[in-house]
Amino acid sequence: MTRHRALVALLISVLLFGYPVNTRSDSPEKTPPPPLASTPDGAASAQQLSASAQEVHYRLEDLPFHQAYPGGTDDATPAVSTAGSWSAMAEAQAIQPVATHFDGARFVSMPDGTPDISAGSDDSATPGSVSATAAAVVMVQDFEGTLGAGWNIYSNRADAYWHPVNCLSVESSGSHSAWPGLLAQDACAGAVVPQGLETWLVYGPFSLRGAQSAELTFYFRNQIGAPAYLAWMVSTNGNDFWGYQISGQYANSNVYNNGYNLVSLNLASAPGLGNVTGRDQVWIAFRFKSSTATPDRGPFIDLAYIIKNDHPRQVVNSENFDVRAFPNESWAAVDFDGTVNGETYWDDVACYARSGAWAMWPAAGGVNGVNPCNGDTYPPNLTTALIYGPFSLRYASRAWVDFMFRNRSESGHDKFGWLASYDGSNWYGRSTSGQQTSGPYGNGYNLYRFDLSYIPISGRAPLDLRGQPTVYLMFLFQSDNANSDQGP
Repeated sequence: MTRHRALVALLISVLLFGYPVNTRSDSPEKTPPPPLASTPDGAASAQQLSASAQEVHYRLEDLPFHQAYPGGTDDATPAVSTAGSWSAMAEAQAIQPVATHFDGARFVSMPDGTPDISAGSDDSATPGSVSATAAAVVMVQDFEGTLGAGWNIYSNRADAYWHPVNCLSVESSGSHSAWPGLLAQDACAGAVVPQGLETWLVYGPFSLRGAQSAELTFYFRNQIGAPAYLAWMVSTNGNDFWGYQISGQYANSNVYNNGYNLVSLNLASAPGLGNVTGRDQVWIAFRFKSSTATPDRGPFIDLAYIIKNDHPRQVVNSENFDVRAFPNESWAAVDFDGTVNGETYWDDVACYARSGAWAMWPAAGGVNGVNPCNGDTYPPNLTTALIYGPFSLRYASRAWVDFMFRNRSESGHDKFGWLASYDGSNWYGRSTSGQQTSGPYGNGYNLYRFDLSYIPISGRAPLDLRGQPTVYLMFLFQSDNANSDQGP
């Protein structure tokens, strides 16, 4: 077996919009781990991790070039139920639908036998009560046509600014994205952004009146280092914008098509502004500024959308595995083959965290658990699950799980999956294998949004778990008998 060090962590937030829900009580605090002097392979230690994106404040000054797309911002927009399909279209080929069945046994009964992560099931959930009218799409932009009403382009040059280009789309059904470069050069042929360019792509004003929650979601890839940067921001006056900026090489995630990365900006907790929901006028902006340093291809953005909701966001569980001891009453770790291949299951480890000091790894627990902090890899013939639940999605208008992961496993064989269930027996979700270690969220982590209202299933309609009174969440890892690696 190939021996590599493990780099893993999960930052999990299960969120929904709807009526308040019951949450688990806190477990005892864990003892902080001793400081790590260094970590192998040049990885940052747990104490040295920092966010890749920086908070920023920029003012939209008078720039000589301005192109407007006039019109109201109340044009017809898609139903919010289609947002899950947008996420599915953005996924790279490495992300595949999966389903498994536990022969009617719920996870709490520790089912015998090993579930097949690629096996299908024909069972379906019973529709529940859904408060679907509470959520609304404010804007969706896929750059497949003209920008449309409400968009404005600004630049310090009349020959170079944000514009649609016919390549590097994040959507499997699309072909265009937006690029901030020279109109006379071909971004699809590898053109670089010009030096000294400043260009803004602004949408608004739009109304969040009556909304108690809202977010901007988009995908980006970037190939240019500091001091050049891509920024995404929000404003309440159309001049002063607050948000985040990022520099660096983030164009090879293998999570979303063409190396894209997912970003979500919570407009109820915007940097520098706080909660901007309920306001009559709000703007969002993408700003790119290059430098005189060595030029590169720069950023591409695609599939940007804003969704607002009449209900506040309810967080069912937020877990970074730093505060509470593990295992605890919120999570169950299961080794599905018992002691046949040794007792090994998910547990937290005091190294390789994305932030804080602790991370989850699929082979640290049990009598035969191994330690990734010492350079161990996951063992062969492993099938282990980390399960949370039950929780309720009754009356939810939107529901999803945001988590961060990195993975390096044998492509096509050793699979990391995330699945959901309405009964603890039938599970549906996605899985991946191969390499996903180039994300922008610190230590190579990627942000993934598991939409519980749109779970693709091969050969049948997607599963919608909104309205279900009982829902479970599972992270599942399976390895075969050879070629162990870092894992998820």
